[in-house]
Amino acid sequence: MPGNKLHTYFRKFVIALILLFTFLMPLKLGGIIGIPETASFFPKEIGAYFFITWPPFIFPFVSGILLLLSLAAFPFSSLSFSKDKLLICASLWVLMAFTALLGIINASVWDFVIMQITHLFGLAAYALTVYLFLKNAPRAKMMLTASILAGLAITVYLGFEQYFTGFDEMRDYLAKQEKIAGSQADGVIKAKVLDRRLSTPFTSCNSLAGYLILTTPLCLVILWKLCAKVEPPKTARLIFIPLAAAALIFVLAATRARSAFLALILTTGVFILLFPVKKWLRWTIIILAPLIVIGGAVYIYKFGRGFQSMQVRIDYFIVSIKLLLKHPFIGVGWGDFFYDYMKLKTIYAREAPHAPHNLFTAMGGQAGILALLVSIGALFYPFRPGIKKVKKLIAEHSYMEEDVALIFGFTAFLFHAMMDIDLQVPALMGTAIAVSLLMAMPGPEDEKLCGQDKAKTTCRIIACLTALVIAATAIAGGRHLLSSEYLFAQLEDTCKLQGKTRQEIANISAYEVNEKLEAVTEARPYSPFPYSKAGEFYMATSRFKPAESCYEKALKLAPKSGAYHFRLFYLLDIQGGRREEAIKHLRQANELFPNHPKYKEAQDALIKP
Repeated sequence: MPGNKLHTYFRKFVIALILLFTFLMPLKLGGIIGIPETASFFPKEIGAYFFITWPPFIFPFVSGILLLLSLAAFPFSSLSFSKDKLLICASLWVLMAFTALLGIINASVWDFVIMQITHLFGLAAYALTVYLFLKNAPRAKMMLTASILAGLAITVYLGFEQYFTGFDEMRDYLAKQEKIAGSQADGVIKAKVLDRRLSTPFTSCNSLAGYLILTTPLCLVILWKLCAKVEPPKTARLIFIPLAAAALIFVLAATRARSAFLALILTTGVFILLFPVKKWLRWTIIILAPLIVIGGAVYIYKFGRGFQSMQVRIDYFIVSIKLLLKHPFIGVGWGDFFYDYMKLKTIYAREAPHAPHNLFTAMGGQAGILALLVSIGALFYPFRPGIKKVKKLIAEHSYMEEDVALIFGFTAFLFHAMMDIDLQVPALMGTAIAVSLLMAMPGPEDEKLCGQDKAKTTCRIIACLTALVIAATAIAGGRHLLSSEYLFAQLEDTCKLQGKTRQEIANISAYEVNEKLEAVTEARPYSPFPYSKAGEFYMATSRFKPAESCYEKALKLAPKSGAYHFRLFYLLDIQGGRREEAIKHLRQANELFPNHPKYKEAQDALIKP
């Protein structure tokens, strides 16, 4: 019938969109959500979007739309929490989004709340989309796997391009810009270029490393199987497997992400403990693993970046536990780890992280114990069906199978997520969701059993309504963040002084800055960061009165910010005649961030006779 034929075409269209989005995630959505001080990049030329990382808020917006399309293409036909492990996996991500709402209660700055809630609802939308796709589309597992690996292949290519040409091109470009402007280029960008640690197409080197350890095992296993179709298979494997492994290891090594290598070692140790591997392999790993760890530690100490970042991450973890114990049921609020850590940190440094570099403590410390437990469930439940399948394969010494690769990569990702900001990276979390659902897919003996249950009408209605709420929240939040972020980017571009000549800076009028500031604050009336950005510009151009006004408004919206108090101290002190007011702000800055060297030095200087 024509209607059925039209619906078939629609389903194919939706499948193509899901696969395209999954493919594009690592290439375009490797940015970090939850850093509201800085706007995403919005180039004026459309062609530039083919080469840059997209604003991360595109993820929830698109995943919400994909969920709506998937509901039309693949309506809920069977729902069985007792038999459908795939449904349980997707539902846990939905529950994780809803429990995250508890993090609204104690939050002091709404930017973090809206960004984090939108992001988590976007992840839930993608999980439901992938569930509907895997449940209803023929050959879905094969197509989704191919989409993930296609994204990995382009990612590795871009890594090579950055290493061999990208750093040099960027270094030359920055040198030209410094010559034209007569000033130094942005310190963060310059440091990344000089350090030569691979990150492309992700924003962070560690995020790229986390993505590689998640997907590399699956890539090698699929390539192993494809070589079986080439004559002779052994020769094909001897040629292609070492080449692919070398390329993947080279890019991973060039990230110089210590947490990724530690995650791989820990995963290997878990595998030899849990699964019945051959004795020679078990003892080889037992002997080599500690030697590798010791060798790596010596290298890091002698030639690397030292152990300070590791010490700091332990401090993040300890503070997160303290915050969870302080507010066990609702957490300290989304984004308030950023402020509360400054009060509780034990390390004397100006570092102020936005997240605790641990997926589970990020959820628990900021949204409470219920969010913590659900996040543990969402990420550990896929192991239940996954381990069951893998045990049978390893017992038969069948190591080069997709299920083995999926569980190995996902285990490595989990270890990595407990050492880095993986929760905040849409591409990384989206790919991890896809991998976890592939892990939970039923084996051949379970497929018939799962397909026998027909959902009751009431269950289907509840499921559809829940999915619609998830989709609507992701779309509305993503749209709001994208549109307001665009306005913020315009303000930031106007206020930015680096890379501009003195004449260009002199030509920036206060009217232009105020006009763009008003546009942003109208779109984000809850945000202190546009005021802060304008305040920075006014301070740098010696317009102290408007700078003071901006920071006072920012402080009302972010009362726990030590930085705004310190800037007001500087502004009041430099103007003269308002010494007492200035000192009050300095004391407040030190109370909110007692271990900040600059704040402490300023206070000590006041005490000296």
